Amino acid sequence: MTHDACTLNRNLNPQKPLLICDVDEVVLHFVAPFEDFLTSRKAQLKKQSFKLSGNIIDLPSGKPYSMEESGALIQEFHDISVDQQEVVEGAVQGLEQLSAVYEIVFLTNVAAALTDRRRAHLASVGAPYPVLQNEGSKAEMVHQLSKDLIAPIVFIDDLPPHHHAVKTKEPRVNCIHFMADATFRSIVSFEGEIAKKAENWPEIVDHCEAIARA
Repeated sequence: MTHDACTLNRNLNPQKPLLICDVDEVVLHFVAPFEDFLTSRKAQLKKQSFKLSGNIIDLPSGKPYSMEESGALIQEFHDISVDQQEVVEGAVQGLEQLSAVYEIVFLTNVAAALTDRRRAHLASVGAPYPVLQNEGSKAEMVHQLSKDLIAPIVFIDDLPPHHHAVKTKEPRVNCIHFMADATFRSIVSFEGEIAKKAENWPEIVDHCEAIARA
């Protein structure tokens, strides 16, 4: 069961803070199991810059996969693993703690055909919150969810382009950047003060609780 953004927005309490949370590398590990998957395909992920395209190397030839080929590998990985990805440490506990204060919605760019499997997996690990499937920029979905809300809104994601797009479309949204993979997290950069950075879920919880109190 997935949820339309406009329908979900109408069912939100406009005076209760809203937390819009990404899934891959925020709640569920993506990089580590994806690296294992690449090994099975005789490929490797080079963590030399904050991107996947160009960093996935075919080991027999030493050549990088193209953007299209990288996308196909990610799709194949999700087809196999979307309901097997392990939970990021502290994520379920953090979300449960925040659910006392926030409405929580997952916003994921996993393929539409896999959304029900993702929702079921999240529920099975203790995170039974609504799941919205998205493609491309997340700014419009965040805009639709934010309509008529009075209370604070928080957006958590691992990719800087999503934060840039969301802040441009909805400047009032509080952005928090988190990525479970420590190497990629250490090399991410932002222009200006677009997003608060968190190293772990306890820090995310602290940021969110402070925003709700403000």
